[in-house]
Amino acid sequence: MMKKSKVPQSRRAEIMGLFQNHAEGLTTLSASALLKFLHKDQMQHAANIDTAESLIDKYEIEKAAIESRSMTFEGFLRYMESKDCCLFDQTHTSVYQDMGQPLNSYFISSSHNTYLTGDQLVGRSHLDAYVSALRKGCRCLEIDCWDGPDMEPVVYHGYTLTTKILFKDVIATVAQHAFEVSAFPIILSLENHCCEEQQEVMAQYLISILGDKLLKSPLDHPTSGDLPSPNVRLKEK
Repeated sequence: MMKKSKVPQSRRAEIMGLFQNHAEGLTTLSASALLKFLHKDQMQHAANIDTAESLIDKYEIEKAAIESRSMTFEGFLRYMESKDCCLFDQTHTSVYQDMGQPLNSYFISSSHNTYLTGDQLVGRSHLDAYVSALRKGCRCLEIDCWDGPDMEPVVYHGYTLTTKILFKDVIATVAQHAFEVSAFPIILSLENHCCEEQQEVMAQYLISILGDKLLKSPLDHPTSGDLPSPNVRLKEK
């Protein structure tokens, strides 16, 4: 015969244990008990009673608990599963490093065969793959360019059965979504297999579609031999 669990499956036992330990037999955590938890278990030594009450206001939904400045287990669970309890340092969700060093001083978020949504042999090439990569913060995109019919360069994994998309559509997609999540420059890694005539077509698309987003001439940069930093605005003046 199976023993009935004391904690419902929807309630994580370890979180229930923490709550019960600090509630000391009560059904809710008072603001002072919550503060003790923040100091002792969360090591948030700078927290004060206002911190605890702000968490109650943020995560508690029961009116009676809010009015008594306390937190139910459900509110405590919402707090424990929130970003406020994430191990990741929330101050690092935005750029905090020194971004004034040469480009080659950094690891750059890059993608391989960016155009593919499936495998490298028979997978599908799609513009959405570029949108997805850019929205994830990718700053280096791969574009495999091949001669296409009617002088329209195409993008696909050469000598395979992957589907093809137009080079001009890829560039238009990049232009539209390039700086949605990051203002830092984008490197277009062109794996170029095109003939000279279609390379000229590619160049015209890059210029006409990207416009002043495209770096067309050397930057006005000190001749120290270093690459510019990500903070330099890579934009035609």
